[in-house]
Amino acid sequence: MYNSLPITIKSFDMRKLSLFLLGCFITVVLAPFAFAKSDKAVYIKSVDVYAQNQQNIGGDMTVCASKEDAKFEVKVLNTVTNAMYSRKLLIKDGGCDTVDLHFNEAFSEISKAGDKLKFTLANIKMDGDRYANTDPVFKAIEDERDVKEPCGDASGNDDVYSVCAGDFVTHTPTGVRMKVVNIENNKVELIVTGIQWGGPKKMNIYIGKTKDVVAKDMTKISITNTSVGGGLVSLQIES
Repeated sequence: MYNSLPITIKSFDMRKLSLFLLGCFITVVLAPFAFAKSDKAVYIKSVDVYAQNQQNIGGDMTVCASKEDAKFEVKVLNTVTNAMYSRKLLIKDGGCDTVDLHFNEAFSEISKAGDKLKFTLANIKMDGDRYANTDPVFKAIEDERDVKEPCGDASGNDDVYSVCAGDFVTHTPTGVRMKVVNIENNKVELIVTGIQWGGPKKMNIYIGKTKDVVAKDMTKISITNTSVGGGLVSLQIES
């Protein structure tokens, strides 16, 4: 008769321990959700991105926030070249604000009209609280250049391509892409992307000279500067 009391107390203590451990588990699991309050405290209302002459990339973005001051970071990924651009911003007193994106040279010089960019707001802080990253917004770079023949981007298989400064040549079979940054009397300056072991790769090729790169699929690509003149450079692409 008296032996049942210790068993009852022991069972009660085990139940309390189980409930305590369950509470700890729920706290750990839900902590990230409590930390990241919402992805709607700050949001991207609109984005415009465009390629200008020489294919320099510009753009502006309108971001809206609730009534508190909002600090956040804009992250922009070029989904074609994997180039990344980021910038820290502040909106005071809430509302909407339009900002010039001011893409840096490293990002701008390897992005071209038609590339799709991915925009995300991250590291959002308001009134001492942190919020989840926004859902990504995708935007293609619009072409606002005044391109006149014989200039213009080119793409295709092994061939000779005559292009101007600011133009891109894309080797379609491998995805290797070359931007003509500058043309001088005896050489051309290129930025090459889509190659093995990272990138972009800057190179100068003098007339009659060849430089090799390796595409991501391990194909060897030879780039030869065959001639320069009239503001054009002729590039022979061989794989």
